[in-house]
Amino acid sequence: MSGYAGAAGGIATGGLSLDDGAIRLASSSQNPDGFATVFAGAEVREAALALAVEGEFTPTRVDTLEASVGNNLRGSMRVTHAWFVSLLPGIHVTDTTRLYGRLGVGQVNAEGNAVVNGTTYTLSDTLTAAKLGAGITHDLGSNVFVRAEYAYHRTERTDALRIQYATFGLGVGMLF
Repeated sequence: MSGYAGAAGGIATGGLSLDDGAIRLASSSQNPDGFATVFAGAEVREAALALAVEGEFTPTRVDTLEASVGNNLRGSMRVTHAWFVSLLPGIHVTDTTRLYGRLGVGQVNAEGNAVVNGTTYTLSDTLTAAKLGAGITHDLGSNVFVRAEYAYHRTERTDALRIQYATFGLGVGMLF
């Protein structure tokens, strides 16, 4: 078993869906936001297969909606920070390169409001969320690695609102 820790950064795009029975709406942020994440985990490797358990914390804001469409929709929603615990099953395609998937659960702190056809929806809460992703890790030496990853995050539905966002990040870490 080996441990590791590192940091990643990249871009995030997001959206929200609203379904209160009478109104069904999906919208997304027009511009990607930057984000930063710190992570740490432990990996067990058996021949070409690997399984890691990883924790991560994202302290940066991700806007999921900044919109104004006439009087029908206006508002702003953002994820202020998030944390996840994930399983990362992987396969080593070479001694130094591993492809992996991600299945995680965590919490997303979100805040903001949306006004849809005169009805205001306000959210300031910590929501349970799922995270699915895939990536590649490459060892640069005996103790340093780089990785690239795509991930999709989706919160539980609360008061008719659901937040979803996708990230693409590049990271660097140390093995210990």
